[in-house]
Amino acid sequence: MYKEFYRFREKPFSLTPDPEFLYRSKAHKRAFAYLEYGIQDPSGFVCITGDIGAGKTTLIRTFLNQINSQIKIARLYNTKVSSRQLLEMILQDLSLEPHGKSKTEMIDTLNSHLIDTFKDGKRVVLIIDEAQNLSTDLLEEIRLLSNLETEKTKLLQIILVGQSELREHLQLPNLEQFRQRITVNYHIPPLNREETAAYIRHRIKVASEGPAITFPEPVLDVIHKYSRGIPRITNVICDALLLYGFVEDKRDPDEKMIREVINDMIQEGTLLHPEQDNQKKRSRVRTEEAMDSEIKMLKARIKVLEDKQVLSEKALMGVIDKNQSLDKKGTELINRMEEIHRREQVLMLQQEKLKNRESELVRREQEVRKLLLVARNEKTSDPSKKEEKEYDVDQTSGKSVSM
Repeated sequence: MYKEFYRFREKPFSLTPDPEFLYRSKAHKRAFAYLEYGIQDPSGFVCITGDIGAGKTTLIRTFLNQINSQIKIARLYNTKVSSRQLLEMILQDLSLEPHGKSKTEMIDTLNSHLIDTFKDGKRVVLIIDEAQNLSTDLLEEIRLLSNLETEKTKLLQIILVGQSELREHLQLPNLEQFRQRITVNYHIPPLNREETAAYIRHRIKVASEGPAITFPEPVLDVIHKYSRGIPRITNVICDALLLYGFVEDKRDPDEKMIREVINDMIQEGTLLHPEQDNQKKRSRVRTEEAMDSEIKMLKARIKVLEDKQVLSEKALMGVIDKNQSLDKKGTELINRMEEIHRREQVLMLQQEKLKNRESELVRREQEVRKLLLVARNEKTSDPSKKEEKEYDVDQTSGKSVSM
């Protein structure tokens, strides 16, 4: 709308991320260097964070434009998904077919592709944008994907790009394993006053067809104050300022113009007053402090519960030891009882044999008595036999005497 008025070939402060307009501040240069390091040495996660509008997306697009053909890129933008959807998007971005496959089969497909790519002398890089939206479960799934490796190198390099909340999220206790695998963790800070001025001049220069317009120092001071050094807010303010100058037919902005623009934006609600922003920050700090306090209390409670659990486990182990001792004694007692029972059975058998022998003796005694009784009866009933017996005795005695 105002391009001809200011002699621009395109709008200098468009909100669309355009690598051509990237201003390489000191922080952005460092972030770019860390990205290059992450590609060259795929030993762990690379994590790049920054406030909303800090220029992360523009930085990533610029970085991707400079990657050589030996690097295959899979990039994800939608991070509010399930673990299965995450795998499906990764496969689709690598031109692999995910449909009709189970989760295990998709991981096998990805692993085979990574191995084949590695054999061809190439590597795969997964860039996850808006990573602050990743749930704890998804971060764990991503950590497991990083386990796909050969004996010497990782097959999949993973770069996380997100807002400041990502850094806070990664501090959760249950993400300790994930944190330990982060080799690069860099936060892009806001631009300072000099960088904000250089950023504005850079974008105007890139967009201009002829001599570039200039923003006076007082204008730059106001812009930095209300933008807080955030490139996207700086773009919004500068675009509104250029539009205001076009409408008022004033090509060179001044302090009065920028203040009117700022006031209009504050009234419309498109811009926060620094004091309001400070109040918002203080409120957020208080909220974070309250959360930290609650976290500390929860940690203390968890510690108490863990201590109680340790004591309970010790008591339980004592009970288990006693039970084991009782079980051992019980087993010994059962063995003794079984031995006594066995001996009782042996004694019972011996007793039974003795009874049988006693019965046999009684029977024989009865038979002898019967025989004696019979013999006695016979003797009483036949006196001649008695005389014969006496005679025989006398004869025997006589012979004995004569001899």
